[in-house]
Amino acid sequence: MLYIFGTKGKAIKGKIVGDEPCSHCGKTPQVVTPIVKYFHIFWIPVVLYKKMIVLTCPHCKKQSSEKELGPSKVKEFKEVAFNEVSTYQYFTGLAIFIAAAIISSFI
Repeated sequence: MLYIFGTKGKAIKGKIVGDEPCSHCGKTPQVVTPIVKYFHIFWIPVVLYKKMIVLTCPHCKKQSSEKELGPSKVKEFKEVAFNEVSTYQYFTGLAIFIAAAIISSFI
């Protein structure tokens, strides 16, 4: 069966964070990886509905989720991770549908 809509997540290239030691091995630096989740129609992203981060230690490969980090660290790491990342591409489907609705109203 062909599904024409759904949700998907994507990990974006991470950034090195040097001030946070690993909770497992104690080494620094770690990599903070931004993850976006979006709704798609015909595999075209329509609406971005969640931004998350995962902290990964390159030495022992332990991954820490947002629940393990705490709200203050999550806010700090999200600012670092999503600072230069453009998330506009996850709204392209919405722009296409709006443009199609405007054009069809003139026809």
